[in-house]
Amino acid sequence: MDATEGEGGLVAAPRAGTRWLLGCGSLLALALILFVVPAGLEGPVLAPISPGHGLSLVDVVALVPLLAGTGLLAGGLWQRRQQLDAWGCPALTDRAGGSVRLPA
Repeated sequence: MDATEGEGGLVAAPRAGTRWLLGCGSLLALALILFVVPAGLEGPVLAPISPGHGLSLVDVVALVPLLAGTGLLAGGLWQRRQQLDAWGCPALTDRAGGSVRLPA
């Protein structure tokens, strides 16, 4: 029996509905790790901003998982907007753009 099957398994298998969230979190964590790389390991400055500051090669590479994770989060929330409305999150699903209606 696999560790993810049945009760008493060591690792719980992620539900199919939350797999996108796990991927999103992993990409955002990878981006955060890349953004906190020490300055000595960042590589050449590609876009200088001010004296002593600029976007390095690692910063530009970190943008890839950051944008991918953000896109995955937005896409996952968009696909589940009806469920969010059922949970009581009308601010996320209000298509009229009006004010949020709070229950009395």
